[in-house]
Amino acid sequence: MRIRIAVVSVAALVALAGCSSSHHHDDAGTATPATAASSSGSTPTAISRATPSGAAGAGKDELVAAVRTYSTAYFAPDADKGYAMLSKRCQAKTDKHTYGQELQQSVTAYGHQKLKTVTVDRLSGTLGTVTYTYDNSLLDQDGQAWALENGAWRYDAC
Repeated sequence: MRIRIAVVSVAALVALAGCSSSHHHDDAGTATPATAASSSGSTPTAISRATPSGAAGAGKDELVAAVRTYSTAYFAPDADKGYAMLSKRCQAKTDKHTYGQELQQSVTAYGHQKLKTVTVDRLSGTLGTVTYTYDNSLLDQDGQAWALENGAWRYDAC
């Protein structure tokens, strides 16, 4: 995602290494993760309050809530909360200390950001992609990957 690219660029300038990907962010999930293009090819649809698809109790509303929580932690910065919301795959790619440095760099570069919009692009079983925007469009995420692990949505765009 663009956030990941921006974060990685900032991190490179200060010689810090982050998760490997085309984008990363913290809760704003940090705001940051690699861009994962939606394979559906369809235009994103607005979030509805209709019965969520996928696993019981882990539908669109829960995914949107996870994105909001992650984004808040990312730009707090709250490395403990944000890191806990990374998928196991993403946690295996970075340690909490490095992740925390990445979050701090994002806040230093962009300040404390708040989400404007969140749209679930695709939700299929334990995988989903989400597009969301911030006041600063450089941080917008497009088709960011999320995975359902042990009943909770986790950031998976590393």
